[in-house]
Amino acid sequence: MTVFVKTDSFLQSAIEYIDEHLCEKIYLDDLAKHTFRSKSSFCHLFESKMKITPKQYILQKKLALANKMIKEGVPATEVAKQIGYENYSNFYRAYKKQYQKGPTKKSQA
Repeated sequence: MTVFVKTDSFLQSAIEYIDEHLCEKIYLDDLAKHTFRSKSSFCHLFESKMKITPKQYILQKKLALANKMIKEGVPATEVAKQIGYENYSNFYRAYKKQYQKGPTKKSQA
């Protein structure tokens, strides 16, 4: 039971860190350091508990935020910058892969 409690606090700490830094570039090394684990230990534990890799989780959270912002009327190019994409075409491809349509306000209505 103690191990389970430690795991829960691990996940809570990791998810809080991701949420607090969602509009920045999030490095796995920083997440691992924040949770007092090695990078490989962090990735293994995160994936075993969440059933998704940390990178996939971060991408899904960023794209969900992007989708919300676009629905609120923020231009897609500005959204891409705000969630940490330096290259709009990379953002566009990731968004389209996630939502099966491009990031335009019209397509979200």
